[in-house]
Amino acid sequence: NERGWFGDPAFTLKDLPSGRNVFAGVPFVVHEFATSPVPTVIMLGGSGVPGNLPEAVADIPVGRKAAALFFLHTARVDTPIHDWERRDNKRFEVCRYVVRYADGKTEEVPIYLGEDIEDFKQRSPVPLPGAQIAWTKPYAGTEFSAVVYAKQWNNPRPDAVIASVDLVYGSDRRAVPALIAVTAAR
Repeated sequence: NERGWFGDPAFTLKDLPSGRNVFAGVPFVVHEFATSPVPTVIMLGGSGVPGNLPEAVADIPVGRKAAALFFLHTARVDTPIHDWERRDNKRFEVCRYVVRYADGKTEEVPIYLGEDIEDFKQRSPVPLPGAQIAWTKPYAGTEFSAVVYAKQWNNPRPDAVIASVDLVYGSDRRAVPALIAVTAAR
């Protein structure tokens, strides 16, 4: 909303439709609590991000079997990938989702910058090899657009109940991730 996104009041995601919507062909429920004093997404803490947010968020409830999970997410990229890093095929794990099954086992879903997630504010929204552009809208009066991605993860254990998902930083803190919604698909 008008408080900004990642602490920048000039750029928000207030126009992202809330409620039940289809983004990148996947149904998601985007929660909006108009009276909430805090943002209504799951965001990790980072430099310049207000609110003293945590370094990890555990136990985001799922509570069901799923053949796939779809993550609706975006990030504030603090250190973009340089051309020389692209030429050297370097990969930067911004964050990871830890899928926790009811039987205690886990699976990790690494999220790489430039492959699965990118900056929420872009001059020209970029398609990614590991995620689809789910929603975009130009920021009025600027050269930028807001961008949100949908990342599909195929569950190697579709008959096991997924209890929850954790969002944690990856090994490369080049961006601050934000998880907007998760859809479990059969």
